[in-house]
Amino acid sequence: MFKKLNTWIIKIIIIIGVIIATFFTVHSSITMSSSTSGLVNSALNKAAAQSGNSNVRTGVQLFQALGLDNAILNQLPKKIEIKTSLSKFNATTSSFQQNGQIGINDLGLKNDTDQEKIINDFLIKIANDQLDKYENQINKYAQYYRLLYYVILLLYIIATLMILFGIRSAIIPILIASVGSYELMQLGSMQLTSVLHKLIYSGIKIDLDSGFLISITISIIVSIFWLFGAKIGKKKKSSVKLTRKKYKHAAN
Repeated sequence: MFKKLNTWIIKIIIIIGVIIATFFTVHSSITMSSSTSGLVNSALNKAAAQSGNSNVRTGVQLFQALGLDNAILNQLPKKIEIKTSLSKFNATTSSFQQNGQIGINDLGLKNDTDQEKIINDFLIKIANDQLDKYENQINKYAQYYRLLYYVILLLYIIATLMILFGIRSAIIPILIASVGSYELMQLGSMQLTSVLHKLIYSGIKIDLDSGFLISITISIIVSIFWLFGAKIGKKKKSSVKLTRKKYKHAAN
């Protein structure tokens, strides 16, 4: 099939594949989920334990003893989900570095009903309290993350330019960007889960969307096609040069 295609058509097809892989890499969902009751009760207990004010501890204990926490929780969603992606999280880290805190829009939370507003205010309060507490550390990690995000994009751009120039080794930045980002996201999500379990609640889970695996699959397919496409392109150029030489030789 490739023999019938023009070299530029091959390149365009491969570049479209790279663009699709890039889209799945930067826009696939990263979901943090938790049971509402577990998160709220754990946060209340930690707040009471860490407070130096005995009135706060007594108030929390009384609040739970009277069953007021359950009465409120029964009106809230059973499960909390926060969805983000590499691109959205990059915007969130940028917002935090500029403002020193995050808001509802930064986490992509629905804020339509009274119940959602209650739980969102609670989540934002927990998040910003922890951000304030570990501001220097978080700023450092935010800078690392933003650097990583732009490196991934740069690798895809380099791969695209290499394809345009017919360089077969373009498969290297493609695979590093797709496979590397997935492995780093897995490692990062495990470490973040461990931190969240320690600081907030042990029932928090972080899951990566299947889009990351789709990105890897597309990258592998694109790489295989490009190896063959670039090889055929070189053969065509060699064939054309050989034909020209024969023509010149015959003319002489």
